[in-house]
Amino acid sequence: MIFFKPEPNLSDGDRARIEFQMLQVVESVGIDRFRLPVLRMNSFQGMNPQRVIDVVGQHLSHDVRGIVHEFVPLEIQKKGGG
Repeated sequence: MIFFKPEPNLSDGDRARIEFQMLQVVESVGIDRFRLPVLRMNSFQGMNPQRVIDVVGQHLSHDVRGIVHEFVPLEIQKKGGG
């Protein structure tokens, strides 16, 4: 199964490794998800993070009820040691 058109400068070994890794991904998530239309970034404009999770879950037919967006602010580190 060919997923991509490789660059001419890739060796046969590199192509085989990439193809093998992509097949591993397909076996893990299923080929049906690779056939879904691509969601464009602009389709998420104006949505809050939780709504994005819901839309992506619906698109992938994946149960996202246990996934919750949580905002955790990063601590600001002070520069200098003195």
